[in-house]
Amino acid sequence: MQPLPKDRYAERTNGRNAGLIFNKFVDEWPAEALNGIGDRKKDWLEKFSGPGVNTAKYAKRIKNLVENTQGAVENFTTTGPFTTGMGLPHGVENGFLWHHTLGCPYLPASSIKGMVRAWVEHWQGDSTRAGELFGRDSTDNPTVGRVIIHDAIPTKTVELYTEIITPHAGDWRLNGQTPPSDWLSPTPIPFLAVKEGAEFQFAISPRSNAEKDDLKDAFEYLKEALEWIGAGAKTAIGFGRFKSDSEKQDEESAWRIGLQVGDTANFYRQHVVIVDLKDGKAQVKNIKKDRGLGWKELSKLKPWTGVT
Repeated sequence: MQPLPKDRYAERTNGRNAGLIFNKFVDEWPAEALNGIGDRKKDWLEKFSGPGVNTAKYAKRIKNLVENTQGAVENFTTTGPFTTGMGLPHGVENGFLWHHTLGCPYLPASSIKGMVRAWVEHWQGDSTRAGELFGRDSTDNPTVGRVIIHDAIPTKTVELYTEIITPHAGDWRLNGQTPPSDWLSPTPIPFLAVKEGAEFQFAISPRSNAEKDDLKDAFEYLKEALEWIGAGAKTAIGFGRFKSDSEKQDEESAWRIGLQVGDTANFYRQHVVIVDLKDGKAQVKNIKKDRGLGWKELSKLKPWTGVT
């Protein structure tokens, strides 16, 4: 018995919600296919490859809403593949997160907030500032954050394609009984991903209790987190890295500025001094801690006029 008519189809065409089709119309799946090598799953995922829906009008409405509440909006472009929602249950083993009404890939606000909070707390070591911006989940004194994070949505059509995970020691990872060996066959597992160069709109609004620098700091932390730890799934292998449009301009201006040895600069909130220059890179040292930070791309340094 099937819950839907047998003549249902899962074709992805313009005007249809791809997320609805992906989640509700997984058809023609005999039990043996679920445990197969994955070709049939890959063929089904290929229906979702290619350009999706144009979300420019929706992105513009969200931008107007945020700016009218004194918030800030900035576009970020992926510097590599991006995927999200792989942990969601699905017939092809790896799910994908679609916007419920638009039918396009997106990053929910809760995921963005968690990513930025983790960056501030663990990488920057500033749990106090993280609590001020994003709230404190404490039984004694719970507080609401000073900023509101919005969903990140594409500003225009993004293109999907099928990626492959190829575990070479699946049995060992699952049950620990079959040691990894050269003669074992890998098991290709397909999943959907967004192609490099996709542009997403990120937005942050201040709450009524926000202070002067809260919005600015939140966006600065967001930029750093998106570039250094990434968003979505599989960030450990380079997925989900973003670069802001303003940062692209900063890179160009940094080259034009022409920093020299002995100049002071900012490097991701660290005050540094340039001790050597070579091939577009600068060897820098932390001013306050007198600790060497190695060679950094000159384009990532920003002139600093603070007291040394």
